[in-house]
Amino acid sequence: MVDVKKLKGKICEAGLTIPGIARRMNISPSTLYRKLKHNGEGLLVKDVDKIIDIVDIQGDDVNAIFLLSWSHKARPREVQT
Repeated sequence: MVDVKKLKGKICEAGLTIPGIARRMNISPSTLYRKLKHNGEGLLVKDVDKIIDIVDIQGDDVNAIFLLSWSHKARPREVQT
């Protein structure tokens, strides 16, 4: 899962836009918007790598944006024994 809100914040801080990033990734803006829907589930590892490079996201920000912790709703159910 991707924290899309934080990602969009970083994009804005960098003075970039989703369409601008999409062009640099050689994809259409609509494709990037589609990949970001549903918490970024459509993003591939290569997409994430390109976004990190283009936006210049570093260190803890990479983890905070692209490696979300399991929330109480997303945790797998415990097995009853």
